[in-house]
Amino acid sequence: MKERNKLLLQMMWVTGGRISDVLSIRTEDIDFNKLTIRFYVKNRRIWHTLSIDSDIALIISNYIRTWKG
Repeated sequence: MKERNKLLLQMMWVTGGRISDVLSIRTEDIDFNKLTIRFYVKNRRIWHTLSIDSDIALIISNYIRTWKG
């Protein structure tokens, strides 16, 4: 659970999103080739696509690999 919480905080910092925005991000919303994350901002009803750096992409990838089996 500690890794999940740390990742959530890092994702909030990188995306500028609120916890609800970050929690709504699905695996398919992350493009590891283009280093982008696409997420829906509920209160504004729009999709955002943000660039991410390779460090956070690696952290996300490792988390997915660890917890998705």
